[in-house]
Amino acid sequence: MTDLQVLFQPGKIGSLTLKNRIVKSPQSTALSNMDGTVSQRSINHYKRLAEGGAGLILTEYTYIDEDASKAIHCQLGNTRREHVPGMGWLVDEVHAMGAKIGMQLAHGGRQKFLGTAPIKSASTSSWDEVENQYGVKPVPMTIAEIEQVMEDFGDAALRCFNARFDLVEVHAGHGYLITNFLSPFTNDRTDDYGGSFENRIRLLIGIVRNIRSKIPVSMPLSIRLSVVDYEEGGITIDETVELCRRLEAEGVDVLHCSGGHHATMQYEVSPWYMPRALHRWGFEQIRQAVSIPVIGSGSIVAPEVAADIIASGAADFISLGRPLLADPEWPNKARTGRTFEIVPCIRCNDGCLHRGLNVGRSAGCTVNPSMGEEYRYPVEPAATSKRVAVVGAGPAGLNAAKVLADRGHQVTLFEGKALGGQLNTAVRHDMKFDLRALLRHLVHEVERRSGIQVVKQAVTAAQLASGAV
Repeated sequence: MTDLQVLFQPGKIGSLTLKNRIVKSPQSTALSNMDGTVSQRSINHYKRLAEGGAGLILTEYTYIDEDASKAIHCQLGNTRREHVPGMGWLVDEVHAMGAKIGMQLAHGGRQKFLGTAPIKSASTSSWDEVENQYGVKPVPMTIAEIEQVMEDFGDAALRCFNARFDLVEVHAGHGYLITNFLSPFTNDRTDDYGGSFENRIRLLIGIVRNIRSKIPVSMPLSIRLSVVDYEEGGITIDETVELCRRLEAEGVDVLHCSGGHHATMQYEVSPWYMPRALHRWGFEQIRQAVSIPVIGSGSIVAPEVAADIIASGAADFISLGRPLLADPEWPNKARTGRTFEIVPCIRCNDGCLHRGLNVGRSAGCTVNPSMGEEYRYPVEPAATSKRVAVVGAGPAGLNAAKVLADRGHQVTLFEGKALGGQLNTAVRHDMKFDLRALLRHLVHEVERRSGIQVVKQAVTAAQLASGAV
């Protein structure tokens, strides 16, 4: 097994030194205020992520104009001077926890989940989910609007610098505006921004040049892109590799490589039935083609997978999205060899998406009830220690026993069958490796606590009440 300490060697992005190779990937939370300003919930979320030990925290995608760039409810905003104080507050709180922080800038393009007009894109090519739900189709951007978007990205980057962010990132992947121009599938323009590869990359190159003209060269610039969009007639790996060479020549400091978009969602936010590290084949090719660092992303769930990517030279850094929602302490636990203590992301996409953002709520997490409610429900010692019986050692029973023991109670856990309950049935198929990791974690957490006695028998309420057990 690869030594996990490879993840905890310092690394450099331009002039910025990070304490380790772990990056928190941008991930929408809908924790901000309605006007895009930073909320206390946002602060608590990012502060907790920084406290967990990641070297670099990247904010969720942030809209850059008051026209059509905002994509989702309660999205973080960076469009005017009034956003800067909250941005600065966020920076200071993350720095106080020992991490660096970058802001990701984005334009929603045709993937405007709000469904409100105008939806502006490279062409009229629509994302079916938005059009079917809201009946609003994209409007092709005019040349003047394209040039204004370049300015808006540059102005937003300058606000990042003024707020003292350590890095700025442009989202050029996952089916948002810039990808709408990059992909021949969604770009059928006949002017200077469509057709050839040179024309389709013109918007992104213009954004990079505008940003570089407005922020000091000492502030690192990252570009997040999809290695491919996994769509027939879309972006190819050969074009992406060449694009990355051009971006390096334009002064980009790091390439953050993911894959897919919302019409190929199983690649963008890959669920349990997809492979881990599924974009590795692509970011390995990019790493070989450029001399600037590469951040590898995409279902890099387990520490051993992350360590192998770094040790092999496939990427210089790894980024974790959902795994750090499931357990912000992932870096600290991996660094100290406590890998079984990591609450594993099971890639269900349920708390964060299906029961969260997709229905208009803030993001949550199936295996971490504190996600989005950080510091609100601390597990603290109880005023009085009691003897507590927990009947049934399924996932809920195991977790309840753990929390009760951590509060100082003496817990007796009754289970007539194997610890884990129905999880033992659920993990039988070979592809259920994420659930298998959850089962292993939950059982480990009970077994390592001296305050929990496991009794391998089934009991009834009447037996407990009579003192027969």
